Amino acid sequence: MSLNVYAFTCGWLTLPAALLLAGEKGSLTVPVPAYLIEHPTGRAIFDSGLHVETQTDPNRRLGRLAAFHTVGFKPGEEIAARLESLGVAPSKIITGHDPDLWKTIPQAPERLAVRPAATA
Repeated sequence: MSLNVYAFTCGWLTLPAALLLAGEKGSLTVPVPAYLIEHPTGRAIFDSGLHVETQTDPNRRLGRLAAFHTVGFKPGEEIAARLESLGVAPSKIITGHDPDLWKTIPQAPERLAVRPAATA
């Protein structure tokens, strides 16, 4: 049984360092990750990066948090583009833990097919 995990950067956030490290000054730029897990029974997404609408309207997507963040997120960095770069059609993703996933990937299936975790 083979398992593959792919990590993607789907945007960047620059924010006050003190939000992540108590007492630190200045700012930090951090990646916003997304992961594709390929399992013999299908593919799943864990996290999905920034919502694609953040590229054009970060204030709407981040709300009050937008005042504390600078968004770095260009077309081609969204999860759908990252999947397509591997030849994975977003419509073939079977599950994801992120409740916003299906809004993030417009091409994803309409319904989330959640499979229960195996028990030991």
